[in-house]
Amino acid sequence: MAEIINFSNFKKENKAGENSSNGEKINYFKLTQLLNLVAGLIANTAGNPRREAYQDKYALLSSYTDAEIVGRINNFNETEVAAKPLFYSALIDVAKKRKLFPSRFNK
Repeated sequence: MAEIINFSNFKKENKAGENSSNGEKINYFKLTQLLNLVAGLIANTAGNPRREAYQDKYALLSSYTDAEIVGRINNFNETEVAAKPLFYSALIDVAKKRKLFPSRFNK
């Protein structure tokens, strides 16, 4: 089941993003869109996605820099996410592991 994230306690000036560990900013609006899109695609996937395919994508993304990860999050498009839901699922997990999301997302 997907977790609902409450954004009501964000200060207005923080809505554009927070610094990640390397100074890049994550766009909260794009992050929320990406999380919802990936959750919906994975939930509606017929059968279980192959664990090996996910692990391959996770390993690939682990070699990306923080700036590349943040750039992928901020610049995704729905067509690409729909074509590669496991890639973007792994992208989210790599970003969480590196603590690139604000602390309220790293639960």
